Amino acid sequence: MNGYLIPKTCGGFPAPITRDVASLWRDMDRMLDRIFPGSYYGRGYGYEPYVETTWFPNVELFQTDDEVIIRAELPGLKRDDIDINATDDGITFSGERKARDDKCLGGDGCFTELSYGKFARSLSWPIKVRHDKAKATLNDGLLEIRVPLAEGVKAYKPTKIQISRPQRS
Repeated sequence: MNGYLIPKTCGGFPAPITRDVASLWRDMDRMLDRIFPGSYYGRGYGYEPYVETTWFPNVELFQTDDEVIIRAELPGLKRDDIDINATDDGITFSGERKARDDKCLGGDGCFTELSYGKFARSLSWPIKVRHDKAKATLNDGLLEIRVPLAEGVKAYKPTKIQISRPQRS
């Protein structure tokens, strides 16, 4: 087995398990988001274009005092391989990583853990942003998208709420 729900082999040899439980959880999450859009705390987004994907890049999204930053691992891709679209609701980036050669794609005596094919990721904005002012860079396989917060919007800062003692009568 190679971490997929259906065991696969490469060149007649079983591929080892290559994903941890968290990765499998993310894959199941994404699959359910496609089946039940708009579920699970606003995930699924409803506007994500359907793309038959074969892999999902790892991403992180965080917020500073003045912008939202998204980073995605896209090794081996060039700027022209990636399409980025943003709306008021969120952002989608997609593309395709083509195999460099087909010597190990199903051949005898091969082993690969590399992912090829189409991908798409959609994320909701955690706060109101100016998506029309977004800037993206790709450096050493790391896509970074910086999106300024909307005017007048302050960065999300949690407020600690104290638990009071019950009133005694």
